[in-house]
Amino acid sequence: IAIKNPRNGQRVYVKSYHAGLGVGGGTFVYDSTKATINDGVVTFNGWERIYKAPLTLDMAGAYSNLPQDSSDAINAATLYASTNNIPLIGESKTYSAVDVIMRSNLDFRDAFINCSVFDKDNISLIKTVRSTSFDTPTTNVYLENIHLDGLRHLHTNVGMAGDGGRSGFEILNVCDNITFVNCSANNCVTDGFGIFPNGISF
Repeated sequence: IAIKNPRNGQRVYVKSYHAGLGVGGGTFVYDSTKATINDGVVTFNGWERIYKAPLTLDMAGAYSNLPQDSSDAINAATLYASTNNIPLIGESKTYSAVDVIMRSNLDFRDAFINCSVFDKDNISLIKTVRSTSFDTPTTNVYLENIHLDGLRHLHTNVGMAGDGGRSGFEILNVCDNITFVNCSANNCVTDGFGIFPNGISF
């Protein structure tokens, strides 16, 4: 929000997160105590989004129903949602991404995610944090109506993949209470659902 010298309590309406797309905008109010905070979702250098839960992926700048990669935006959304215990929804839209992190306390629903990176090992569409420590398990994740497409036909070295990752959902390391409801993973290079509970992913 390019306003010079904003005043506390100033309110603006933003039409769109990305110019011309008409999604992800909303009403923002300036708070000078948050001038150094930019989480990419709710607070933008003091400008705080006014909203009612749930969060949407569009609020984080994810490109809905477009081919642009939205990995960073979706991960910003999952981080904010899980940290603040706020449900996150994709509004049944389609996004392109890889390595979306299933974080503890994430409640994520209603999204279609297509693979956005091809012919690269050790990536998956959605995965837990890679850690072998029993002190930091991934816990209390709820995914509902999340549907993944690995777009296998766009990978040129499928025969070389072996166990090189490129799964749909990848459950790594120490986890507890991860729930999938009506989720699917299709056309993945390796596993649709890969589970590696002992910290050894491949």
